[in-house]
Amino acid sequence: MVRTVCQPRSLQRSAYAVLASYLTIVVDISIVITGLPRIQASLGFSAAELSWVINAYIFEPD
Repeated sequence: MVRTVCQPRSLQRSAYAVLASYLTIVVDISIVITGLPRIQASLGFSAAELSWVINAYIFEPD
């Protein structure tokens, strides 16, 4: 069995990359949630339909 040892520097870079991606996701979802009242007013959506907006944005395949 071959064991590979990651250097501390590469682990730190990996952790920063993961944290940056999570931050991007949180900011994106926050923007959508902030815009929900305006979406509801302009399109006449109900609360149930707004949940579809959130789910469609979160689970959208890239």
